[in-house]
Amino acid sequence: MKTSTVIAVVAALLVVGGAYWYWSSGQMALPGTPAADTAGDNGTNDQGVAGQPNTGGTVPAGNTNPTQTNVLAITADATLGQFLTANNGMAVYTYDGDATGVSNCTGSCADTWPPFTVSSSASIKAPDNVSGTVGTIRRADNSLQVTYNGKPLYFYSKDTVAGKASGQGNGGVWFVIKP
Repeated sequence: MKTSTVIAVVAALLVVGGAYWYWSSGQMALPGTPAADTAGDNGTNDQGVAGQPNTGGTVPAGNTNPTQTNVLAITADATLGQFLTANNGMAVYTYDGDATGVSNCTGSCADTWPPFTVSSSASIKAPDNVSGTVGTIRRADNSLQVTYNGKPLYFYSKDTVAGKASGQGNGGVWFVIKP
């Protein structure tokens, strides 16, 4: 084999390998698919969830509007059955001390039960298999808290594993949401 042929083959392999690396790193999307947003800016994950792991910003399957992101998912547990979680798998809870559209969990309450917040209400939606309405309310600190059927949603600070709901029934006022 001639040296020039070997050089041409090696160059072609390098180009193909580089293109694959570039595409797989989330820098480039295939035609018709959204590129991953892995910025991880301002202490939020790509869905705007403060204090939660950055899980990447790809649009979930089944979402036909690439400007909207599913902020909820359904998880199953042997004891609780199906319940709602944030898109990162962490259980979300409602507080019986809240009124529809109003969060009454602030200060030390919000330290134990961090509000589920997003950076923008315009880009959120519920997945197709969740029948309730997802929205937001403006908290006293001006953050946007996610709501489900008007009830503000929270995480439990002692939940450390996705899919677990150790705050269920806490104090008789904190509950996971059944879809």
